Formats: sequence, structure tokens, C-alpha cells
Amino acid sequence: MLKESCFPQGFAGLKKKLLKWLSEAHYSDSTMGGYIRAFGRLEDFMTKLGATAYSAEIGRACIDEKASIGGIDLKVLKTIVRRLNEMVGMASANLRRMQDAHEHPAYFQEQLDGYADYLRLRGIRTSSIRTYTCCNRNVLHQFHSSGIRTLAELRPSDIYAAFEASTYKEGFATPVRSFLKYLFKKGLHDSDLSHIVPTVRRPKPVPSVYSKQETEKILSSIDRSKPIGRRDYAAILLALRLGMRAGDIISLKTGDINHEARAIEFVQEKTLVPQRLELLPEVEDALTAYLSERANPQGSPYIFLSVRAPFNPLAGNIAGIAVAKQIKAAGIKAGERKRGSHAMRMTLASELAAESVPYGVIQKILGHENPESIRHYVKLDIEMLRKCALDAPQPIGRLAECLRAATGGVA
Repeated sequence: MLKESCFPQGFAGLKKKLLKWLSEAHYSDSTMGGYIRAFGRLEDFMTKLGATAYSAEIGRACIDEKASIGGIDLKVLKTIVRRLNEMVGMASANLRRMQDAHEHPAYFQEQLDGYADYLRLRGIRTSSIRTYTCCNRNVLHQFHSSGIRTLAELRPSDIYAAFEASTYKEGFATPVRSFLKYLFKKGLHDSDLSHIVPTVRRPKPVPSVYSKQETEKILSSIDRSKPIGRRDYAAILLALRLGMRAGDIISLKTGDINHEARAIEFVQEKTLVPQRLELLPEVEDALTAYLSERANPQGSPYIFLSVRAPFNPLAGNIAGIAVAKQIKAAGIKAGERKRGSHAMRMTLASELAAESVPYGVIQKILGHENPESIRHYVKLDIEMLRKCALDAPQPIGRLAECLRAATGGVA
């Protein structure tokens, strides 16, 4: 496993140095503005992890997380991360490893490497592995600060101290519990301390959905006379009509389309579970229109390619970015709703729930493996929730007096 190094200078200084270099290179104001926004997203991500120094591992984890959110310029973020990595010397294999005061000591590295391999063997996504190891690296530093030199010495009080020191307590429990379970299973600790990890619960918002009228406006706003329009239209339909995830959309290959069986068959990137979806006529027509005029001189097996030479397979969340772009083009006021492909998935779930499709069927269509996901769909079933609504009780006593006074005796 690659061991990352951290830049010994504070992140603020590193940011200032890079922005100064870009300014001296006479980059335009619009380009500089994009870089500054990308720095802001990276800083927010580091704050969430409780990281005070940048590393290439943090950069990759930030890109992976932001790729699941629509409406951001992932290309600019990747450029910032690449330039930061070059500045801290990650591009040179001969550069001496720089040790930062916030980096965990070397004698914990073997356990952290073993934990990452354990997650990989369980089929956990690469992006999740990076996020989990980033979080636990900070926790290991806290253990070291508490005088712990072997993980077999861990006590409940050490877990609580690490929790108190965390700057992102809402994201503390899941990765740390996973790591502590690993230590117990591998015999590196004689107790399963995962059960005593503190948890901070936050209310989960209602999933973002769009109405039938809004989705029709989104689709009609796409200029399908252009190659990029035909590509984005097909990608958005896969999310909106079939509920496909953004990662599965860009990974889709021509061999995954079975026209005879009228099905799309692929292995889900997130769960590694095979998925089979019905090839709806509308989706098939969109894919055919895009593929019939798509440039592919190198014979790539991937369906979604860039519209400019050398026509490489797409990276990042092109479906999410396309959705966000078309929501804006359609003049839809999204408010606090998400603007990516995930919102299109949830819109499909909402429509299916409104048509009384069983939750288990919705779960299968969206490719969810966790039965707990059914709770998510209940929030989308507005008609069912209306049946559970209770009439407001008649006001009495002091409340009734206040209402009569406020309404001039009408209440």
C-alpha cells in the first residue's frame, strides 16, 4: 500500500504559495476564481476529516467524495490536487519521506495497511477505503499523543478522548468502529471496543426529488443536435428512468446492452453485485442516437466518451454535472435540493412509490443491498404519509385565547 506524506507547512501557506505561482503565471481571473473555489472544497473536506495538513491521500479521497455530488467542476479540483501533489513532492519516487507532526507514528502503519487490505478483500469501494484510512490515521495520531505505543493497550477512555479531539464528530463512529472490529477479529486487541464508540446523530433530510413537470423541462432543455447534448441526454435518462448510479453510468460498456433480451446488465461499482435492468424504449432510442454518431477512433468499449479527441472514457461524475447544468438551463429553482444524478435516482424512487410499487422492488431497481434503505423510500411515499396525518386538535385554554386575540375573535 502506498504510504502518503504530508507537507510540513500549514495548508494555508501551501495554498498561498500555489495561488501566488498561478497569479505570476498570468492565469485569467475566471480561472483563478475556479481554483479558489476548488481550494474551498478541499479545505471543507479536510476540516470534516479533522486533518490539519494536506496529503495526496486526502486529495484523492476528496475527489472521490466530490465525484458523487453533482454541480461541481471536478476537473478543476483534480488539477488543484495534482499541483498540490507535485508541490509536496509526491511525483518524485526518490524524494525523502517528510514526517509531519500530525502524521501517525510508523509503528502503527502495519496495522493500518492490514486494515486497508481487509477492507479491500471485503469488496469495499476504493473511495470508502481512502476515507476510512484518513479518519483512522488521525485517530492513531491521537492515540500516540495519549502515550499508546501498541494498539493492544487501547482502553475505552482512549476512544472517548479521540472522539473529543475529533473536529468532525458526526463522521467519527462508522470508520472507527470498523477499525476496532478489525483489531478484534485479527487478535490485535482482546476486546471488541467498537460497541463503545460514541455516536452523534443528525436528522437526515428528505431526499431531493423533482416533479414530473420539472424533469420534463430538464430533458427538453438539452440540445440534442450536438454530440455533447446526445451524450448527456442518454446519461441523464439512465439515472432518471432506470435509477443507475453515476459511477455505473460512466463505466457502462457497449457489451452491457443486450438488445435481444431488452436488458442492461452490469456489475454495480458500489456493491460489486450484478444488476439487470429493463432496456426501456426511450432509453434505447437515446443510446442508439448517441452511439450512431459518436466518434470512437480507438474502438473503446465504453459507451460514454469525451466529445473531443482523443475521445477518452469519461471520468468523474459526468451524469451529475450534466444534471446540474440542465437544471440551471431549464430555469428550475432547486433551492436546497441536490442537483446531481442521485436526485434523479430519488425522483425515480418517488415516482415508483407513488404508483404503489412495493418497497422491495424499488430496492432491487435502485440496486440497494441494505434492507434499511426501505426507510429511505418511506420518506418519498407522500401519498402514504398523507393517510397517516392526524387532524390538528382544537385549541383550548390560553392558546385559544391568544389565537382569538390575534385574529380579532375569528379563531
